[in-house]
Amino acid sequence: MVFGRSGVDERAYLEHVREVARLSRPTSFVCRYAMLGAENEAELGYVFLVPDEGYSGISRLHDALYRREMAAFLRLDIPYVPHITLGSSADRAAMKTCCDELNEAALSIHGSVEAFTVVALEDGSLVEVASFPFKSGSA
Repeated sequence: MVFGRSGVDERAYLEHVREVARLSRPTSFVCRYAMLGAENEAELGYVFLVPDEGYSGISRLHDALYRREMAAFLRLDIPYVPHITLGSSADRAAMKTCCDELNEAALSIHGSVEAFTVVALEDGSLVEVASFPFKSGSA
């Protein structure tokens, strides 16, 4: 939900994520739509699964994470769209075809967000730094 940034104190950031998790409840979602995402700077196309249900709950989690240490990094030039990235390619037409095929298959993917996991990129691999479960209770 938040991309890593240099210049942010790791200890303060981890405490912020811990506090947001402590105040959050699990959020259920259902994705029934594959959407083409695009990044102009990298000229990439993406296949995003976008939730029909749980959209606002996930958006609120995102907003909470972009407070305090991360507030300066919130992109105000593009709206946040909750999603799960399935793939990316410089061939945007191929990504659009993939979205169309997924949508024709009438997908329905259920899940929930129940914790925040902070990871670091080390030698090309993601390594877990910390995980913060949400307080118990249903979405």
